[in-house]
Amino acid sequence: MKLPFHIKRRVMAGMLLFAAVGIGVFGAAHGIGAMMLGPRLIGVGVSVCMSAAFKALTQSCSWHNFRWSTAS
Repeated sequence: MKLPFHIKRRVMAGMLLFAAVGIGVFGAAHGIGAMMLGPRLIGVGVSVCMSAAFKALTQSCSWHNFRWSTAS
C-alpha cells in the first residue's frame, strides 16, 4: 500500500505525541499501574513512528539499483 507523504508525516507526528503522552504518564505516576502503562505507550508510539519512517524510506528509494558490494 502506497501512502502519500503528507499522511506519513501525520502518522509520525501523531505517534510521537502518543509517545509524549506516555512520557507524561510515566513522569506523573504514583502507582505501579501507571509506571507500567507509561513505557508501553512510549514503546507503541516510537515503534509505529519508526515503521512509518521505514515505509517512507522504502517507497522513496529504488533498491533494485542499490549495489550491495563496492567491488566491480
